[in-house]
Parts: sequence; C-alpha cells; structure tokens
Amino acid sequence: GKAEIPVRNAVAVEIGQGAGYIGVPPDPLGLALEKLGIDLPAVEKLDDATLAEFGGLIIGAEAHFKDFAGLKQTPYALADFILSGGGVAILQLQDSDYETGYLPFDIQVHEDASSLGRITLPDHPLFTRPNRVESLSGAVEYDRLTGAGAGWQVLAVDAGGAPAIIHAKAGKGEVVVVQ
Repeated sequence: GKAEIPVRNAVAVEIGQGAGYIGVPPDPLGLALEKLGIDLPAVEKLDDATLAEFGGLIIGAEAHFKDFAGLKQTPYALADFILSGGGVAILQLQDSDYETGYLPFDIQVHEDASSLGRITLPDHPLFTRPNRVESLSGAVEYDRLTGAGAGWQVLAVDAGGAPAIIHAKAGKGEVVVVQ
C-alpha cells in the first residue's frame, strides 16, 4: 500500500533495556515465541513512556495490518525509537495494508508468495549468533519485498533474487526486516 505521512523533525526518546513484542498469538511469530517458552512483554501503545521500557522491539506478522500498539496511528513514534537507539525486528510485512512511515528507508512489498533463496552476507551477526545459520531452505514468504532502497543492507534474497532479509542502521538504532 501507499502512505501519506506528514514530515516532522525526529524527537529523541529515552531507550530502555528490555525487549517488547508488538503482536499477539495466533500470528506466526507469537505462536513461535509461545512454543519456545519466550514470554516478552506486550507493547500496548507506542508512546514515550512505554517505549522507554525497551531497548528492542519485535513486531509480529499482523501487527501493522491489525494496528497493534497503534502502529498506523503513530508511525513517527517507532521512527523516533529507532533513531534514538532502539533496535527493531519486523517479521513478515503484509502488502495488503502496509505503510512505510516508521522505517528509515524505502522498501516495496508485493503480495505474492515466494521462498527464501540464499544468505548473501553469511558473516552478519544475524546468521552467526548465537548459532551459525547455513541455510534458509524451506522458509516461505507470504508477501515479498520487491525492492529495498539505498540504506538497506540485503542479508538474504528469495528464490527470484529479490531482497528477503534486510538490515539498516539509522541514527543510533537499527532495523531488521525478515520477509
């Protein structure tokens, strides 16, 4: 989808220490965290007081589509969090209702399934810690990234060669998108 986000100056926000989760089971990430016994505190609202509790956020597959934590209403809050030093991991952006106002650089999302192809930067920490990941074989993308603008580092591509896992540093923070 397309978004019209008003331009404004970034606002510094306090960054905490813990990790928070935006989403709810039964999204695939929520179910996986549950199965692994990982219980992250839910982020209910994107405001300065709430974000000050966290140093990192994991955003689930349906979070934007279902407007969890107000992602659609306050995209600037997540952008401020990243620029102030927060880390964000986003799993499976959905093409049907995706707006890019909270990401530091442009991406294009398209609604057609693919499978992950190969890791392009095997020495990136995402693939080496805590254990080395050698292959993404069998992983499915339900919506695809068809492009990643300047500023993104492509860590893995899909079977057609399009970006599938991307990373960017912005301000004092960073973002990983796993499609």
